[in-house]
Amino acid sequence: ATTIPVFLFVHIARVTIAPLITFYNPATHASTPALTSTPTPTPSIPSASIPISTSIQHLLAKRKSTNTRTLSTHLKRRTNQSIASHRIHSGASKTSALTFSRTQRQSQRQTQTPVQTMTGGISFFSSSSRHVSESDLAALTTRMVEDLTEEERECAARSSFDYLWKSVTGDADNLKEEQLKHAKAMAMRHLESKKGQYDVAMGKYRNAIKFRKETDVDGLRLCFHAKDLNLDADTAARYATYREKLESRMDSGRVFVMGHDKCGRAIYTIYAARTKDFDQEWFIKESLYNFERAIAATERQSKGREQQITVIGNYTGFKSHHAAPMSLSNEFMEKLRQNYPGRVKRVYLLNTPTSFLFFWSLLKPFIGTETRKKVQFVNSERQKKQEFGDLVSLDQAAPWMLVGGNKTKSFDVKQYLHDTRFDHGFDS
Repeated sequence: ATTIPVFLFVHIARVTIAPLITFYNPATHASTPALTSTPTPTPSIPSASIPISTSIQHLLAKRKSTNTRTLSTHLKRRTNQSIASHRIHSGASKTSALTFSRTQRQSQRQTQTPVQTMTGGISFFSSSSRHVSESDLAALTTRMVEDLTEEERECAARSSFDYLWKSVTGDADNLKEEQLKHAKAMAMRHLESKKGQYDVAMGKYRNAIKFRKETDVDGLRLCFHAKDLNLDADTAARYATYREKLESRMDSGRVFVMGHDKCGRAIYTIYAARTKDFDQEWFIKESLYNFERAIAATERQSKGREQQITVIGNYTGFKSHHAAPMSLSNEFMEKLRQNYPGRVKRVYLLNTPTSFLFFWSLLKPFIGTETRKKVQFVNSERQKKQEFGDLVSLDQAAPWMLVGGNKTKSFDVKQYLHDTRFDHGFDS
């Protein structure tokens, strides 16, 4: 009998339409008739090969006459049996020939030449590439910012609260260099999230800018500083509505910013059992307000070195009625995924009961793959010490995060919203 590599045999077995064949194996198939009248004795067989009938050309010639699905199922079953038999017969290693073939196919895919595209004269790798050089990314972000209108560029730069505050309280004309810096930073986050695909990243970038304008993210961040701003009557009235809505929703302390980790990343703190209601518009705006506040606090605390935040949720006392409707949760997660790429470092969910695990199983498919990898469930004191011991100092941790944590002050909504600057956390 002739021998061929396993990966080639599996390929033939999957794509060839041929009559069912029977393999000859002296160890397990001695009584099984071969396709030829007299089987040829098989010598010692290497683990990376298996015997097949010499009538392969005959099989290929008749491939159109047999049911493909039946053949493929049969061949895969017989292939696995033969490999197992050869493993026993020849003392094969633990790594199976089938695994070898699968690994080889993956290697072939990975070594394929990545597709390249050209936009505006700049060459970059598409999503099939695993790496885009820093110089290529820098060139592309410059191009992305140049392709914006002046209004879009200003809106993108205002994703930095530090820049926003300077632009509304100072001379914006002297901030052109800072405007370019922060607009590029936002462009880079979108470009990196799309692995250097200019057209896709540019579309996401513009959509995120549009989202910030339509949601009035600037107004949400500035509304509690209205007394420091020179506002027209309509803007002042709008900011007053924002203040009323946010203060009413946040008096329960469901979500707020408190403390920071050792890298300067602000902690977006969630008390899941303090949910008040599920008003669609303001549930999302309340969450966005605090998400933006965590980003601003991170920018201030790290002096601009960090762009990501840490999320820590306390699920003590969580019941099923505390879970937001799936449509609302999905909408909020989608807004974060589309408009805030690269903003979350890690998500820690503490003391999660069984009721939450069911909710999580429903929500998980709507969370991006990379974000799911960042979620860590922490329940025992040992896990908390392991996860937070080197991440958060005791003076920045609540007792439910770390034993001995010093953040024990009860949440005061008026102090948080009215008396604390936006780029600071509660009890900072």
